[in-house]
Amino acid sequence: MDRYLTGGTLWPDGWTKLRVDFVPRLPEIKPVTDAYRPVLTRFGFVSPVKDEWLHETLAVVDDRPAREVTGPELALFESRLRERLGGLPAFTVTVGGAVAGRRGVLLDLAPDTEFVELRHQARDAVVEVFGEEADDYEEERPRVALAYGTASGDSRLLQGRLRSATAQRATLTVDGVRLVEAVQDRKRHEIRWQELAFVPLGGAG
Repeated sequence: MDRYLTGGTLWPDGWTKLRVDFVPRLPEIKPVTDAYRPVLTRFGFVSPVKDEWLHETLAVVDDRPAREVTGPELALFESRLRERLGGLPAFTVTVGGAVAGRRGVLLDLAPDTEFVELRHQARDAVVEVFGEEADDYEEERPRVALAYGTASGDSRLLQGRLRSATAQRATLTVDGVRLVEAVQDRKRHEIRWQELAFVPLGGAG
């Protein structure tokens, strides 16, 4: 495993970014995360994500810092998100197990069909308001980050310990997303945010 906040994953100094995140309900995901945390504490090359910062990123305004997004642009972006996501039904996904990858530990979300459509709608809203160059976020399978890599380490050994730790799975409710201003903390190896708005899916409150 390698350090996560380095190279191409680093934002320019002083930047925060406007993002659309799915933030799981803590009571739903906590049985799974709690089952893996004792394993993570035994490996010095990973930094576990705190409960309050668990998320899956759906879309990012990637070509400019959040401070350059004007008030009217932000209002229009939120409006476009509400229009697009209001047409999607709320759904559920199963979370688990944990995968130790190149730069961190991730929790799988499955099935991913409805989640992928949610992501596409959020990214289309970015393009509508900010242009295609703003939508440069690398798309992977839907997963929630459980830990970030902080140094070189044996991912295979960690994966074996995670696999042996639990077969715990949980059902997550996906009934909305959060529009946030996110910041990278390189010293603490974490990503935090300030929530700007909650955007419900169709049929949600």
